[in-house]
Amino acid sequence: NYIADKKSDEILYRGMLITPEELAKILKEGFSPVHSKWNAGTDGRPAVSLSSSSVEATHYIFQSGSKRNGIGVVFEVRRKPSMELGKDPVLNRTKTIYYSYEDIPPEDIVDVLVWGEYGLESLDKIFENAQKGPLKPHTAWTGQFGRMLF
Repeated sequence: NYIADKKSDEILYRGMLITPEELAKILKEGFSPVHSKWNAGTDGRPAVSLSSSSVEATHYIFQSGSKRNGIGVVFEVRRKPSMELGKDPVLNRTKTIYYSYEDIPPEDIVDVLVWGEYGLESLDKIFENAQKGPLKPHTAWTGQFGRMLF
C-alpha cells in the first residue's frame, strides 16, 4: 500500500530507468504524453503517469526491467491542477496515481533524484560531491540489482 508524501499537494513523482542521454533529453524537453509507453488506467488518451508517493515512484524504476547503461531516477514534478487522479478503482486503489494529459515542461521538474548506493540522492548533491573528489564507482554496489543498472 502506498501513501501520498506530505508535500503531494505541490509535488508529484515519476520513477524511471533511463540512460544518462535520456535524462539529459528530459531535462531539456520535459515529458510528453506522446512519448509515454505505459497508459494503463487512463481514459484512453496517452498520458504521463505520476505518483503522489515517492516510494511508489521508486518502485517503478525496477518494474521496467533492465537497460544497458540505465540509471534509476525519480523526478520531482510541480503538481498542476490539470493533473488528474486516476479513476480506475483497481489500478489506483491507493489513490496515488495521477495522469498528465498535457506536456510537462522542463521548468516544472523541481528535482532529479538518482538511485545510488544509499537510495535516492539529489543530482545537485551528486555533482557537489563529485567536485570534492572522486565518487565511488557504481560497479562496487550495483551487484545488488543483478548488475542491471549499468
